[in-house]
Amino acid sequence: MDMIRNEIASCEEKAYDSLALHDAATLLFFDSLDQVLAFAQSN
Repeated sequence: MDMIRNEIASCEEKAYDSLALHDAATLLFFDSLDQVLAFAQSN
């Protein structure tokens, strides 16, 4: 799942000037905003 999330995140960076955390969580298949923040900080 990490590989898929990394690919999606890469596409999101190119496709969106900005993206709400809630929307990023949905697109990256996370259950909580804390998970999105942890993912973003690790990348």
